[in-house]
Amino acid sequence: MKYIFKNELITWLKEKELSRSEFIFLLQSSNYEEFKGLDSITVSRWTTGKTVPPLHKQLLIAQYMGVDIVDIICRVESSTLKVSEKISKTFKNLITILDFSSLTLSYKQQPKQSICKIRHQNFEEYNKYFSDFHKNICSLSDYFDELHKLGNSVDYTSITLENSKGEILSHYSGIEDLSQLEGLSLFEFIDKSDLSTSSLINVGYFNNSKHYMELLDYSICYYIISKINKKNLYLFVAGYPLFDITRSLLGIEETMYFPPKNPDSKLGVYLFKIDIMKALCNSILFPSAQKQLHCLQSCSNKLCNRCNLSDHIKTD
Repeated sequence: MKYIFKNELITWLKEKELSRSEFIFLLQSSNYEEFKGLDSITVSRWTTGKTVPPLHKQLLIAQYMGVDIVDIICRVESSTLKVSEKISKTFKNLITILDFSSLTLSYKQQPKQSICKIRHQNFEEYNKYFSDFHKNICSLSDYFDELHKLGNSVDYTSITLENSKGEILSHYSGIEDLSQLEGLSLFEFIDKSDLSTSSLINVGYFNNSKHYMELLDYSICYYIISKINKKNLYLFVAGYPLFDITRSLLGIEETMYFPPKNPDSKLGVYLFKIDIMKALCNSILFPSAQKQLHCLQSCSNKLCNRCNLSDHIKTD
């Protein structure tokens, strides 16, 4: 059934037996920053279809009303999302940087279709996969040293794209609950309340735009189906080209910059703070993530081994 916000909102209010004032209180107590100016006149306009809030607010409203946003995302007409000329140009630059350079070369077999594996890992497991990669990022050496000392007190999640031999071709890895890193010198500038509502992705690796988009799609889908419910994502990005693309694609500014510590390296690392729901509703990211969710809904594990997303679906 086609998704129409005003119809859905009327149904949600009726099912929850909420008055407009109670509905406003629910939204403002859940996310005051996004809904601080909301009043009964605006709600009335929403229910009559005279005005429609931005898509990310629609998804937040559904989330706070206890509605499964997977169903909504799959029913949204993504063709109505306008791609600005700036974002379109940024995406073309991404393809140029990743697909038309020596970065696409590899010692490992590059299949037409990679296999995505999402894993929850303790420190030993995580270290086995990514320690050598992290050693090459001298800008964050102090951060990784501190993580090492925390050992198994931190829970990790990794998303890898692999070939049929199980060799990692591209990856993201991170920490779902950033409050586990409270006290680390890198995050002293972040308020404790912000830590508890945030996740972190470490510097990732990908050697073509297809893998880059697949990692983003799988990350977004995993966030949605596992109901992590974090507001912000802190993302490490290595190198100026990807910094510029990330900044332009998502319309955000970096939080911190970490210069290289090795005189032989010129690769600095940038830390971005990203509003997850707004990023999901980006006109480039939303259609591809929606396609992945459609695939997941129609998937049969007996016939498909492209990913293990279905193993991470969380039901209330």
